[in-house]
Amino acid sequence: MPLLEQAVTLLRGYGLQVWSFWQDIEQVRSCYPTGHSTLVNNATVFQTFGISNSQMARQLAEIIDISQSELLNMKPDHSAVFAREQGTQKLRLPDYLKTLRFVSFGSVIPSLLDLRNLSARLMLVFSSGT
Repeated sequence: MPLLEQAVTLLRGYGLQVWSFWQDIEQVRSCYPTGHSTLVNNATVFQTFGISNSQMARQLAEIIDISQSELLNMKPDHSAVFAREQGTQKLRLPDYLKTLRFVSFGSVIPSLLDLRNLSARLMLVFSSGT
């Protein structure tokens, strides 16, 4: 089992909360062919954006609490954010080039915390999928 899959599975029991960003389910499947379900099922927050066709919308609608038509009709500057025990919300994507809040990297973390009322302990993990 690759390290990220193992960490997501085991550390959830210790309070680790994963915020997963994917444009499409095939990205998860291609990066983690045998463990894609593990990553999706153990994420506390699942965020998706850029839904461009009905296949993508259908696959994502099965995972998050939002209809296929809502995903397809989502504005280009919005994303769907599913939080366990809180449901799904459509949120406007931040404009990193025009919003003063994002001028410095140090302001990005508080902005993420403003989006959702998750635990004050937040860990961001960036993985190339390999």
